Amino acid sequence: MTSEDNLCSKIFQDLVDKKYIVTSQVLEESNECNYFQAKHPNIIQYHPDMKNINEDSIRFCLLHEENHNRHPHETVTIFLLVSAIFTIFWFIFHLFISLLFPIIVVSGIALKRREEYTCDEFAASTFKNELKTNEQPSEILRKTLEIMPYRWLSAIIHPSLTNRVKNVFNQYDEKS
Repeated sequence: MTSEDNLCSKIFQDLVDKKYIVTSQVLEESNECNYFQAKHPNIIQYHPDMKNINEDSIRFCLLHEENHNRHPHETVTIFLLVSAIFTIFWFIFHLFISLLFPIIVVSGIALKRREEYTCDEFAASTFKNELKTNEQPSEILRKTLEIMPYRWLSAIIHPSLTNRVKNVFNQYDEKS
């Protein structure tokens, strides 16, 4: 167990003790996720090799994933899947209906992006109102996202780094 593992477990337990994360949540190590990943219904996974990630970034990620587990978004994924299957079968029989497929896909991606904003907002709100750190929530998010590895699928589903940070900045940072 590395020092990052101990730190992640310690921070996770601290957030559980302070009731920011429900006690039924389990933190587990996984080599299959980037840094952190919510696994429905009550598992938050983390990658064991978390170099260059600070305590606030770990807290932010854990709170973000906690919100994914509190508000499961499988309905959007199911909606996309069912809609795509329906559209494909409909397309086979009615060629002109295939124009709906791009609209459905774009709508699904927009919903997934909104979920990411919502999870960032939950974490930022908790930082601002409860954890009271010296750093602004948008700065914590920016540092966190900059160290995450780039994945092409994430670029399609997640809003850009700039937009996510700007959203948190506009809503949660103290203006001086």
